[in-house]
Amino acid sequence: MRATRRLKIIAEKHELTVIRFASKESHYCQNCQAETQHLIVAEMAQVMKLSEREVFRLAESEQIHSIETADGRLMVCIESIKI
Repeated sequence: MRATRRLKIIAEKHELTVIRFASKESHYCQNCQAETQHLIVAEMAQVMKLSEREVFRLAESEQIHSIETADGRLMVCIESIKI
């Protein structure tokens, strides 16, 4: 009788994402009651791995903190996404 051999293959995947932000700015966050770092919506979407539209929805429903600057940009508080 022949012996059967079994081969077990294990695959691991490691991912590292480095994001450098050009638009990181400090603003006063009413919810945090402190001066915190804020990102524009596009960069926050990249960090949260969501669409920009979803980030706008989260800001509108106040699930994340945001402010609108004098020039009309929406800035999202980094502290509001920390768990």
